[in-house]
Amino acid sequence: MIEETVEKELKSGPANLKMKKAAAALSAVSVSEKLALSPFLHVPPFALSKGQRLRVALGAILTMGPGILLMDEPTTGQNRKNIERLLQVIRHDSEIKAVIFCSHDMDTVCRFADRVILLKDGRIIAQGKPGEIVIQTDLLRETGLAPTFPVRLSLRTGITPPALTCEDFLRGAGR
Repeated sequence: MIEETVEKELKSGPANLKMKKAAAALSAVSVSEKLALSPFLHVPPFALSKGQRLRVALGAILTMGPGILLMDEPTTGQNRKNIERLLQVIRHDSEIKAVIFCSHDMDTVCRFADRVILLKDGRIIAQGKPGEIVIQTDLLRETGLAPTFPVRLSLRTGITPPALTCEDFLRGAGR
């Protein structure tokens, strides 16, 4: 972050892309509302919490209308509500066509990923749909990950296929 306020940070990318000031301002306001940053528009980014700064950084990228988004641990410092908001904005409220994210947050992976790739020592050891990968508890442990609570509970209670999320479990996944 290089700007002195959140608002300027959100407008800096569009300015560098030579977007019209009105369009940049509209994009900044829209993104700030979607990412719950509106109350902080006149605050220096470095005065914010780590999670808020992460949302500012992502917001600054989203204001430029990227087609592809690469994220490393996007849920760091976020509560569940902000994780949901952030990923819903990316999924539904943007022009992004592809998102690649690296995460140890298996709950978020189960809720939002279309494809999972497990890495160990820089090598792919498994890949496939979340429902195929996140139930392989031995592989998860081998990569330092843990299955989600709904997956563990499903495996213990014999629910087939295992529920990936709490919502799936409550709906009686696999029955």
